[in-house]
Amino acid sequence: MTKDDQLEALRTLDKLPLNQAKIIALEILNSIQLPPMTDSRLSSTKKRAKVNKLVYQIKNYNSTVQVCSTMWNLEQALGGYRIINSSWDNHYKGI
Repeated sequence: MTKDDQLEALRTLDKLPLNQAKIIALEILNSIQLPPMTDSRLSSTKKRAKVNKLVYQIKNYNSTVQVCSTMWNLEQALGGYRIINSSWDNHYKGI
């Protein structure tokens, strides 16, 4: 999924049924470049753990609003538009 496809999917995420929104969100999360498992640096392990936490949360959400909100927060963070010292940023910093 290209970056443009991801943005288009995010724009329509809140209008989709819950199961379909989860599938698209998980596809986007799976496209994030993670360091290889052989990388023993602590930062790579933390990044992998944070992405796994996002996957877990999205699988357990009960509404498309929650999925959409999390994915837009992630998109903004990856684009460099973080809200410094917010609780979300402190929890997922480094993704």
